[in-house]
Amino acid sequence: MKKTARTVLAACVAAMCAAECAATPEGFGVDFAAAVKRAGESGRSVFAFFTGSDWCPWCVRLVDEVLSKPAFLDVATNEYELVEIDFPRDRTKQTDERRAANAALAERYGVEGYPTVLLLDAKGKVIYKSGYAQGGAAKWIADFREGAAAAPLVEKHLGGLIEETESMEGRFRSMMRNSRKNGTTWDEAIAAIGKEVAAMRPEMDALRERLAAAEVPPEISKRKSECLGRLDRMIETAKHIMDVVKQNQKSK
Repeated sequence: MKKTARTVLAACVAAMCAAECAATPEGFGVDFAAAVKRAGESGRSVFAFFTGSDWCPWCVRLVDEVLSKPAFLDVATNEYELVEIDFPRDRTKQTDERRAANAALAERYGVEGYPTVLLLDAKGKVIYKSGYAQGGAAKWIADFREGAAAAPLVEKHLGGLIEETESMEGRFRSMMRNSRKNGTTWDEAIAAIGKEVAAMRPEMDALRERLAAAEVPPEISKRKSECLGRLDRMIETAKHIMDVVKQNQKSK
């Protein structure tokens, strides 16, 4: 009996936690189109929070540590139109229409990781992109505002290079996801991945050289370093894949 009671209590606590995690943060709406319309009327930007509210721990942390705090809300509610774009696993939390609309937004903006925060203008164009970072609400909003303020410089000096990097990351992830389609064996999949990675490596290296050579103002040197870091991680992954391909070929 005690064991059953504990089990029931644990289930209740878990259910309550899931419900709390799935709640829309204070000050946020859920209608993206309405937020964009309000932005056009108010002259504010749209703060779009892409989240998995009942399954993504980093999303929950961003809400708990930043988005629910007065240090954030006191600034954000006066500067942005806040909207949550949620992807809960509990399908009862949303209508079919809302799920479809959110999925379309994720595809439109190329959102694949959560949490993702996009600052958009009144026409829906991305001004700045961010995610979870430690340090608390005051530091997060300060970094976010600094990044957004530097966005024009980033667009001028790095815009094309960042777009190329993001496009290459998308191709790389898509290649990995599709590697075992059509019932291919592991050996066939490894060989196919190796061939595609070998073809992409010269592009990666050339892009990195151009990015490294780009001259940027001190205000956006951090963004350049971040972009270089993303490319370096992708190149290292590509190297690792090629090593696996070679080992697989030797073992045959």
